[in-house]
Amino acid sequence: MQSGEFEKQYKALTPTQREAVDAIEGPVMVVAGPGTGKTQILTLRIANILQKTDTAPEQILALTFTESGVLAMRRRLLSFIGEAAYSVAIHTFHGFCNTVIARFSAHFPALVGSETISELDRILLMQKVFDEVRPESLSSFRSPYHYVSKALSAISNCKRENISPDALEARAAERLAAITSAPDYRHEKGAHKGKVCGEYKKEEEQLVRVSDLGSLYHDYEAALAEAQTYDFDDMILAVVRTLESDVDLKLILQEEYQYLLADEHQDANGAQNRVLELMADFHSNPNIFVVGDEKQAIYRFQGASLANFLSFREHYPEARLVSLIDNFRSPQAVLDLAHGFIGNESASPLPRPRLLSLTKIAGETRLVTLTDPDQEAAWVAEDTKVKIKAGAVPEEIVLFTRTNKELARFGAALARLGVPYSLETKEDVLDDPLIERLLLLLRAVADFGEESALVRAMHVDTLQIDELAIYELALRAAKERQPLVSLACSPTAPPDILSFCKKLKGWASFGANHSMAELVSLVVREAELLPDFLARPEVLAKLRVLLTFLEEHQRTHRTARLAELLESLRLMDEYNILKASGSALPGRVQLMTAHRGKGLGFRHVYITGLQDGVWGSRQSKTTFKIPGIAPTTKAEEEADERRLFYVAMTRVKESLTLSYAESREDGKEAFLSMYLSELDESLLRKEKVASSLELATARFAPPMEEQPDKKEFQRFVRETLLERGLSVTHLNNYLECPWRWFYRNLLRVPEPQNKHLMFGNAVHATLQWFFDARTQGKISDIRYQMSSDLQSKQSGMPGKPELLARLERELARQAFTETELVDAEREGAKALAGYYDEYVHAWTSDIENEKAVDVILKIEGLDIPLNGKLDKIEKRDDGTVNVVDYKTGKPKSENFILGKTADSNGDYHRQLVFYKLLLDRYEDGRYKMTTGEIDFVEPDKKSGKYKKLTFEITKGETRELEELVKKSVEEMLSLSFWNKRCDDKLCEGCSLRSINGD
Repeated sequence: MQSGEFEKQYKALTPTQREAVDAIEGPVMVVAGPGTGKTQILTLRIANILQKTDTAPEQILALTFTESGVLAMRRRLLSFIGEAAYSVAIHTFHGFCNTVIARFSAHFPALVGSETISELDRILLMQKVFDEVRPESLSSFRSPYHYVSKALSAISNCKRENISPDALEARAAERLAAITSAPDYRHEKGAHKGKVCGEYKKEEEQLVRVSDLGSLYHDYEAALAEAQTYDFDDMILAVVRTLESDVDLKLILQEEYQYLLADEHQDANGAQNRVLELMADFHSNPNIFVVGDEKQAIYRFQGASLANFLSFREHYPEARLVSLIDNFRSPQAVLDLAHGFIGNESASPLPRPRLLSLTKIAGETRLVTLTDPDQEAAWVAEDTKVKIKAGAVPEEIVLFTRTNKELARFGAALARLGVPYSLETKEDVLDDPLIERLLLLLRAVADFGEESALVRAMHVDTLQIDELAIYELALRAAKERQPLVSLACSPTAPPDILSFCKKLKGWASFGANHSMAELVSLVVREAELLPDFLARPEVLAKLRVLLTFLEEHQRTHRTARLAELLESLRLMDEYNILKASGSALPGRVQLMTAHRGKGLGFRHVYITGLQDGVWGSRQSKTTFKIPGIAPTTKAEEEADERRLFYVAMTRVKESLTLSYAESREDGKEAFLSMYLSELDESLLRKEKVASSLELATARFAPPMEEQPDKKEFQRFVRETLLERGLSVTHLNNYLECPWRWFYRNLLRVPEPQNKHLMFGNAVHATLQWFFDARTQGKISDIRYQMSSDLQSKQSGMPGKPELLARLERELARQAFTETELVDAEREGAKALAGYYDEYVHAWTSDIENEKAVDVILKIEGLDIPLNGKLDKIEKRDDGTVNVVDYKTGKPKSENFILGKTADSNGDYHRQLVFYKLLLDRYEDGRYKMTTGEIDFVEPDKKSGKYKKLTFEITKGETRELEELVKKSVEEMLSLSFWNKRCDDKLCEGCSLRSINGD
């Protein structure tokens, strides 16, 4: 416990914050308005529990909704309690449920041997279900799959609310019976006498669709089970249903976790909230602590239910209620503006005290009126540029829009002024000119010789093929009635076309013998697309997502060729399911929807497009209005919209600018949002910007080039290094070539996994499972309990057959081609069978496998995370440990490992020393590592013998490595490696750097 920092932060708490932190026992509900420091109180409360009780860190469970929330909470906690923070169970709801399923797999027999279904296969599966069920209300001859994605979304909502197929059909039938028995169901007089009233008729049609959805839901679940797959929502649902029926497992978890904390509880859906209730139902007044704010409940469209938060005190009548009112983010003027607005909403069951600003900033709030949307975008971009020139930090400026479709206009306006921006949204991976160029080339490879594909591919600008030459060659092919590809590949073809044709042939040949991810990587490099990807980090992220998809798709569809993969991509494009998340980059203005701004704060905030129908009075179109979970009234939908506007306003640290255009894109008059009329005008400075030629023509101006700034690179390296930390692999890559580290480990330029790496991954995973099962004294996977091995039958421990069966399974999980898989299975079985025979009698059970170790090393005043995953820790009777690292491939000599040969740099030995450096700092040094071992899993090809080499790791070696780590990190942070190159002429890192710049 780092009590000094804890005491310092504890003393700085406001009275209401301290009340929340000190409320250790029993149910507690904290209403935490925007900017009131909820992460601070959550983490300080955890530290307070550890300080004032005998609770162990691992007995505290904290749940939140995003991985970034998990990271923020653990980082904050780390500063209060040190490395014990790594032992506190901080998870997303899905992460926690996944952990429960993995740890207690025997309690989830339906999921044993199953895998999460991909989004693409989920679509294909539902299409098959549509073909079988053929629901009349949801299909048509011309568009049989129109409702596929909407049905899947509705099923997800049902699962989030713990509604089974039977329950869904029952709800629809119950509601249908209720309306048909209503006294005003039919008109009793007039021209429509005897006919069903209009509103009831609409609802009947809705309920028929819901009933058909129930049939689809039934068959979809059956199809998932038959395919031995489950979808993302099943993880939480499986845990809920198991805990409801399996009292023993529930008691185990309840005993394990003595304190429960839930962040952003207003965003919990029914299934997530049920997890909390089940974990807390042993006592009538459990130690459960929820933090939320009903004014910030904006995720109903994702299944979130505000009712869960509001009903907390009904569920726990003795719960203590704490309202945080001190705001650390926004000026008072902004808070008053926002409070006055949200106060116009219907009465809330919770108190809504006025927030009090603790900042010294006066703040600025203004409303700016423009002529049309293009002038609005141009003015906002210009105003942003003025702020940056005046000293504002670009990433502290945000432009909020209501929906994704408005982002492009503001992005283009910023680009025209040369203002770098970062688009914070989930973008369609395939909807990008650079990705489209790549797909044109791949289509030409898949349809080699097809004229249309070839002509399109030759127009890709990075190939630098003369357009006139393309036209002339196409014309000649038509006149001579020859295939275009024959002329393009002939010696008489123009040199640039002939060169491309040779590349195309080479790519086609390469693709026939390698994975699709490897082919894409080759095309990206040889078509000179890589420099463009590297120049645009947001598009590089899309390429990374694309490669990941290709690897995963080939793993599950081994016989698929390039043409089939391109068809899969087309389907994903149609359903808009291949997404890449944008991320904030230093030195760039942030551009995002208001939903993405939740939980963030910015110095300067622009809320744009404040027109009626955009902000407020939105027309909702819900295909499936499921009784009990869909917004049933216009008022509920409008309340969601109002809260979203409130959230956007309360992101402000200094200035708030609201902008509105008097006309729409089509030139028609636009009404201002009703929200603007509800704001306190005395708190707003109004401006009307007259139309000008400069603003009117701004959209037609060419974009300015962005100027790179080395300081921004330094900041990028620092922030990325602080986030990702340094492993021994990163260090070894840096020592070999800084640019290899920069591109591979820092930027993570996509690289397809080769067959050797995939083989190593499968072997490591197999050994982890095997030794875990032996340590636990049982075979945890029921699929391996049918062994004929005498030892496993008698002891319940896995033997050689189970080891080899697991290897086969792990190899099947990799993205091998069919041929590669056959080879890997043969080589792997031979290696591990001999490995088992060689060492089975020497293995002990006092071990830990795949131990993840994270520590902090102070370098230049920064807490640099060092991390590693140790294959195996072997514990000795004298309290010392031996760390084992598995290696596949040819066994190496001792001198090679120590770096004493011409072809070695000592990476293997450095890896062992690095592990001691980690363990010496981990949990007060409870793992006393004295030796490290390199364990070669494959035998020597010539002798057939297996090899292990053990090395004593000294304190002197550890100190020497620590100095090397510090020196390397200092070089990384200062960019002193910027102009360095390594001696390897084939170095990919140096090659990429040379292409990308000096």
